[in-house]
Amino acid sequence: MNEDEKESETPTSYHYVTDPEKCYKIQEKYGWELLGYEEVGGDILKVKCIYEGETQFPSYFPEDD
Repeated sequence: MNEDEKESETPTSYHYVTDPEKCYKIQEKYGWELLGYEEVGGDILKVKCIYEGETQFPSYFPEDD
């Protein structure tokens, strides 16, 4: 892979859910761009959602000052 190919790659983030519909709900709630999903066959978390860029769920805990 050359430098141009590395720069053109879009960073992605992954979050695991119980069904594909949850990928779309997360996209809507947090405004993340869903690139797709893969079924991974886990016992509980069966789907890997793939989002564009770096994603992180917000912290709902108050920050210590």
